[in-house]
This record gives sequence, C-alpha cells and structure tokens, in this order.
Amino acid sequence: MSIETNRYRPVFRNTTTKPPEHGKLVRREVQAHKEGRAQGEATLDLNRGVQGNRVSTSNQANPNTTADIHKQLETSRFEQTVAQGEWNKNWTAASGSHTSGDVNGNFHNTVEGQVLTADVAAQGNVSIDPLHGKIGAQGSVDVQADLVRGSVEGHADSALGRSEWGAEGNIGAEATATGQVVLDPLHGQAAASVHGEAFAGARASAEVSQEIGPATVTAGAEAFAGIGVEFEANVGLKDGKLSANFDVGAALGIGASLEFGFSVDVGKIGDAAKSAVEGVGNAVQNVGEGIKNVGEGIKNVLSHW
Repeated sequence: MSIETNRYRPVFRNTTTKPPEHGKLVRREVQAHKEGRAQGEATLDLNRGVQGNRVSTSNQANPNTTADIHKQLETSRFEQTVAQGEWNKNWTAASGSHTSGDVNGNFHNTVEGQVLTADVAAQGNVSIDPLHGKIGAQGSVDVQADLVRGSVEGHADSALGRSEWGAEGNIGAEATATGQVVLDPLHGQAAASVHGEAFAGARASAEVSQEIGPATVTAGAEAFAGIGVEFEANVGLKDGKLSANFDVGAALGIGASLEFGFSVDVGKIGDAAKSAVEGVGNAVQNVGEGIKNVGEGIKNVLSHW
C-alpha cells in the first residue's frame, strides 16, 4: 500500500493492483478536501563583504532556483556505486490469523489482524561520477505505525469459474522521505534535495474478481479519511551563493473510489477453439468409423448368401 498526495490531496493507491493484461480498467473517485500551501526561499551571498545585504528572502520559491539546483544534482548516468545498504525493522504487539479450507483446494478464506504495529525501512548508496567528477549519495526512509491493521482474502471454485476476494484496512500514520546530495569539487558546488509525504487517518479497500470462461471481471472500492502532508526542500551552493527553498502543502481529505475492470485470456480462447476443433474432428472420425462398420456388416451379410 502506498500514498499518492497528488498536490497535497491524500489518495490511497494499492501498488499490488495491476491493470488487466487483455482488458480495461475504469476508476471513479469522489473527494472532499481542504488544502493549504506555504513556500519560501532564502539566498546567502558569501562573496559580499561586511557591508551590503548578504541575505535575501522571499515568501515564494523561485522556479529558476529550483531548476538550477536540480541541474546540479544531475549526473552522467555512468556513476559507479561504491557503497550501499538497507535496513528494516518490524514490530507488532499482538497478531492473529485464521484460515478456513485449503489454499490449494476449491475453497479457502484467510483472516489476519494486528494491533499496535510499526514498520521502519531505510536504504541508501554512495556513488562516484567519473565523467563529471561528482560524488553523490541518496537514500530513503519509510515509516508506518498502525493502531489496528487487518486483511482478508480467499477464493471459491464453482461451475461458473473461480471467485476471488480480498480486503484490507488500517488506522494509523505513515511517512516517506527521500533525499539526495551531490558534491562537485572541481567547480566548488554542492546541492541537496529532500522530498517527503505523510498521512494520518483511516482507510479501507476491497476487491473481488470472477472468472467466466476465458474472461475475468474485477471490481474494487476504497475509502479514506485523514490528513496528508507533502514537502520538498532544495539547497544549492554555486558561485559563492548558498540558496535554499521549500514547498510545503497539507490537506484534510475524505473520499472514496470505485473501479471496475475486465480481462480476457487469449490463451484460453485458443485452447477452447482447439478443443472445439478436436471435438469436431473426433465426431467426424466417429461418424466415419460408424459408416465403415455399417459397410463391413453389409459385406458380411452378403458373403453368407
């Protein structure tokens, strides 16, 4: 599960849901939200002497400054990683699950639940760009804590086909942050950027699917209520000037969405057609064998006259 703030609008997205391979997915959303936004920028000119204005500020982030800092963060794409690592930790106060039926059989249903859970994951790497002479480091941190978390999934086979269902929900908070730092010793430049998202509230989602021959129909729904925050900050040192800007947005959102999709397994259609052709061929063969047997019977009767 992940969060897409979409201009500070908290919208849930299930990253495990894939569009149908041979079909169509339709999604509809409805939301009510209130959002706010704050920006700012400051520049420190290190080249100025004691006299004169060395610091300038603004309540708006200059797009040119942001673009310049992002350009400093660019590399040749031929950088070599010299160090990397990742770390994760999970903790749950209490959890339980119950499964009915057989996962590999015609029916099964599994219910899972956790109380007071926390997940933390971090990863990062350090690289060298030999073409531009830059040294870079980047990393990310994901944190999630829930008061209650639960899910249910299962399937049932029938003459019509397989039916599958799944649902999940949680009440808690989560946050994601990514950052990048690049040093350019040859030109005396440095730049850094950090971006983060956070959400606190409740959400629930469900999805069902039904196989009908070679076709599969799916339907899903999700709802949420909470507050989402997104922020971005950039810092750059170039030509003796240290520039920094930030952009922060927050939104209180309540909403829901529905989705409907279908897919067709082309391989199953081919197998069905092949089976049909083989069936017709077998029928024709059987008719031919029957005619042959009748002819043999007539021949035998006439031979006894």
